[in-house]
Amino acid sequence: MWIKSLSAEVWVNITHITHFSIGTPYDHRDHTLRHVTAYLDASVTQHGNVDGVTVKYGTHEECEEFVKEQIFLQTAYQWLGYIVAGGIGALLTLLFGKGT
Repeated sequence: MWIKSLSAEVWVNITHITHFSIGTPYDHRDHTLRHVTAYLDASVTQHGNVDGVTVKYGTHEECEEFVKEQIFLQTAYQWLGYIVAGGIGALLTLLFGKGT
């Protein structure tokens, strides 16, 4: 799954994100907004020293909800991958294991 960065014109793969942080508030018209920064694994970045990319602006509650959703989706996709890989492995074992 990919998340569009708001601070740079790039898309970030959620599997490359090590953690999120919610930044300090700043005044924007009549709302106090915060920003969510996604920090990337240094081994997948080109220069290895990425401070992070902004992926969401909103109230504190909206930012917390965004982080929870992204962590849930990352975990769900990871488990779905395990289930699919296990199913394919079981099918191959069934097909090629009968010859022995």
